[in-house]
Amino acid sequence: MKRPERLWQPYLPKNVYDPYPMYDRLRDEGGLYKDITGSWIATRYDTVRFLLTDEHFKTQIPNHKFHTKQASYSTRVMDAWILLREGQVHKRLRGVATNVIDWQGIEAIVQEVVDQNLAPLKSKSAIDAVKDIALLTPTRIITRILGLPIQDAPRCKSWAGVLLWAVNPYITPQKLALVEQNAREFATYLDGILDQCEKERPDSAIARLLNTPDDDGNYMTREEVISFVIFLYTSGEETVVNFIGNAIYALLKAPDKMAALAADPSLINIATEELLRLDSSLQYSIRFASVDIEVEGEKIRKGDLVIPVIGAANRDPEVFEDPHQINFKRKKYNHLTFGVGRHYCFGARLARIESRAVLKGFAENLSHFRLDALVKRNPNIMFRGFKALPLKAV
Repeated sequence: MKRPERLWQPYLPKNVYDPYPMYDRLRDEGGLYKDITGSWIATRYDTVRFLLTDEHFKTQIPNHKFHTKQASYSTRVMDAWILLREGQVHKRLRGVATNVIDWQGIEAIVQEVVDQNLAPLKSKSAIDAVKDIALLTPTRIITRILGLPIQDAPRCKSWAGVLLWAVNPYITPQKLALVEQNAREFATYLDGILDQCEKERPDSAIARLLNTPDDDGNYMTREEVISFVIFLYTSGEETVVNFIGNAIYALLKAPDKMAALAADPSLINIATEELLRLDSSLQYSIRFASVDIEVEGEKIRKGDLVIPVIGAANRDPEVFEDPHQINFKRKKYNHLTFGVGRHYCFGARLARIESRAVLKGFAENLSHFRLDALVKRNPNIMFRGFKALPLKAV
């Protein structure tokens, strides 16, 4: 007897390079698909949105291996992430962080960092858009915002890159061990920095996270501050790096859109939203059913792993006309790239500010570059991006 075809295969090389045909097939088959692992894969916009907002689907560490001695410390660090907290704890963490952030100051920092990063590239004959633009920008911005030593940005980037593996439900034991090691190293570093900033720079953002209450007078603990900073680097930095690469690639593949943006900088807000929709750096999220529940006629059991595929929802033809095409004239940009509801991405505003500044600067100053060689995608389809994006001046 012929075995049924497995539709959800995110790590096949062809799907790493281009997952969207796989998503289309899954959506055509019903939109809620049970994989042989027992996980539920959601690809229709309405279903994905429901799973991201319904209170019966919870965020938590997506791998029971974490609750072992092998990864005891990283489990504790990640359990405190704002992304994985619910109820009053989530409200308190979000409230403190919101009260610390100075958005007016951040916009100035972002523009300064982007200008510094792009200026030396204008006269070069060849660049790597990942190494020379995407990797430098968010790391330096987050480091500046928090008040950490700028020379430590590469180390923070390195630690964060490893910790990002942790939210992948298919992580191997070998990578799990590296996650544990890097979590300890990063936390030890931040504990020392927090001591230093409390004494010497109490007005720095990292110090104020510890000493600023939310609107109800509640504070973060020291461990929560360290966990929150790790979360900022791990989620807010890596996803923006990947999006910048995805967006530059998409514009270079559609030179008419690049030319339109270069000719009319007022398009930058619309262009950024369309590119966020087109190729989200976060392709799917993770939820666990907290009760037995029926969705799309399927019975999901308590404890089942559910994967709302944001990248598929953003290209649902029932919501977005010609979803595989860039269109700067769409009337609505209700994409799910930053999530929705109580767990709407905390860093969405910063990500937009960073992305707009980079894309506007690239279109105005570096649009004479073209793709130079075969590109190589990151193997982690959950966080879609490029390992390298070589460009040449023409």
